Amino acid sequence: MNTAETRPNCLMQQHIQECNKFPVPCPNKCGDLIPREMIQNHLEKECQLTLISCPYVQMGCDRKFQRVNMESHLQSAAGPHLDLTCAKLNNTQIDLKNAQERIRKLEQVELKNAQERIRKLEEKHYTRKMVWKIDEFSTKMSEAKNGKKTGIESDPFYTESPGYKLKVLFFPNGNGLGKNTHLSVYIVVLKGEYDAILPWPFNNKVTFTLIDQDKDLLKRENVVGELTPNNDSLANFSRPEGEQNQGRGRPHFLSHLNLQARRYVVDDTLFLQVAIDPL
Repeated sequence: MNTAETRPNCLMQQHIQECNKFPVPCPNKCGDLIPREMIQNHLEKECQLTLISCPYVQMGCDRKFQRVNMESHLQSAAGPHLDLTCAKLNNTQIDLKNAQERIRKLEQVELKNAQERIRKLEEKHYTRKMVWKIDEFSTKMSEAKNGKKTGIESDPFYTESPGYKLKVLFFPNGNGLGKNTHLSVYIVVLKGEYDAILPWPFNNKVTFTLIDQDKDLLKRENVVGELTPNNDSLANFSRPEGEQNQGRGRPHFLSHLNLQARRYVVDDTLFLQVAIDPL
């Protein structure tokens, strides 16, 4: 017996309503019959009556039309589309130029940062003799006298590798017994990465030299001050427990009066040399 002939009519109608393969008319009434499961694909890619955007939408054309009218639109709007494309290209070139400029600036910043990191690594140099250039001296002196910034400090340096980590403190208007009358200079022992294997206390002789900038080398009268650690300065030169020890130096390094007697300050700049004698 043929089962199709005996299937109830109600079941057939239900099957027609649910079957994915059953051809149904396009919702846009374009006249096509499409398998129910292909309706969405037909509407998105094939139906001539589906409303679509112009292919030049990214260039700025905001027109929408039925798919069947696309070729007509492209022919009639060829001129405006060219103008939009040119404008888009021009804007893209501007954006590209701006992006390149931003990249260039970022590269400059990165280069500067890299140079600063290199400089800092270089400044973490190992030396027994350091010359410190102190510029804008008049400003620093004025700030010191006004109490705005009484002292300045050099970049840290190591005496050798492995060695002690030190820095220099300089007071234009003096410090302690030299306040308001002298230049004062101090050496400071900092916590360093080699401290665990170094002998303590630090007992190298330190020599401060303010360089006379007279053009005639034979006429120069440098100011020299020496500092030799002793029992009275054990706390200053012992292994630092914190980040640094209290500085030790020469509060009466050079009087303000004698500072003007020679060419110690030229073009608002002075040079202070600090030498660490080997043991």
